[in-house]
Amino acid sequence: MSKVACFFGGDFVYGTYCTSWGGWVGYVYEAEKKNGKDFIAFNQSMPEASVDDVARIWQSEMDNRNAEVAVVCLSRLSMLSKNEENDSYYLDEKTIPAVEELMTQMKAKTNVLWVGVVPALAVKINDDLKTRSTINNALEELNKKYAEIADKLDIAYLDVFKHLFSDGEWRDSLEKSGGFLPVDSGYKRIANIFHKWFDWRYWMDDLKKDEEIEAHKKLYSKNNSFPYTPPPVR
Repeated sequence: MSKVACFFGGDFVYGTYCTSWGGWVGYVYEAEKKNGKDFIAFNQSMPEASVDDVARIWQSEMDNRNAEVAVVCLSRLSMLSKNEENDSYYLDEKTIPAVEELMTQMKAKTNVLWVGVVPALAVKINDDLKTRSTINNALEELNKKYAEIADKLDIAYLDVFKHLFSDGEWRDSLEKSGGFLPVDSGYKRIANIFHKWFDWRYWMDDLKKDEEIEAHKKLYSKNNSFPYTPPPVR
């Protein structure tokens, strides 16, 4: 029987600026098929999708696709507010309850995997260093809020922010696209991290026995730590 997953989110899940495979979701699909997996991925993302957009469609899409797991990566910049007086970004705390409500509903009805916030490019482009630095400060705060909700609801959370913030390959990818969303190489980078994420592999590989889990640790982990940063896709 096929493994079926639906992916929900905004531009980052949609694959904006990616020229092939539909962003990181497409690269994950390609990797699983190369591994011989009977896997179907439905990318149900929308450009600039809000939390309300995801809340509106997720259950019907899961039901219509007979999907077993929902992978969620909520939009980044739509969760922030901008102070026009000093041209800086900050986390709007009013957005957090809607996220917690959405994730609570999803957790109650299906298997959920949550992909966290990715950093923007915090280097000077077109004299915009100040704005970009405040964006990353706000995104880091948002990432922490998401992680707290995931821990409270016992939802697996992939903290990609910590993996990518100082990652040269990710930074190079953002430089080629304007600094907020990556090009193909950045999406491949995310796909690598996600593809080898323990909680994804636990579902995809049907890891149930202790010996299977231990074998996975030896194959994929460094110092038995999950998730970890794997080598780039070639």
